[in-house]
Amino acid sequence: TVTGNTGAHAGVTSVSTAQWFNCISWDNEGTDSLGGATSTTCLFGVDPLFKRPAKGDYRATSPECVRKGTVRDWMATAQDLAGQPRLSRGKVDIGCYQYSATAMTIFIR
Repeated sequence: TVTGNTGAHAGVTSVSTAQWFNCISWDNEGTDSLGGATSTTCLFGVDPLFKRPAKGDYRATSPECVRKGTVRDWMATAQDLAGQPRLSRGKVDIGCYQYSATAMTIFIR
């Protein structure tokens, strides 16, 4: 997740051999420059609807991000930046955090 940066190269900047997976680049002053790099399931220049960015909560809530990432083998035991499991029900989010909705209990009588 690259966001809120300033400068000529404030967004994602790459060399031609890079491979980007599950990246978000949003609200940066500079433009993204992938060059000859490849990107898979990334979100560039589209609002990821961060949960509470003013409080440092950069979990993406956009339907374009939640459960839309590319699952990689290493993610099976990995954690996101908040220390939560990187996979949720076998799916991964785009960005560096897994979104977890607040649990809700419904009682039916």
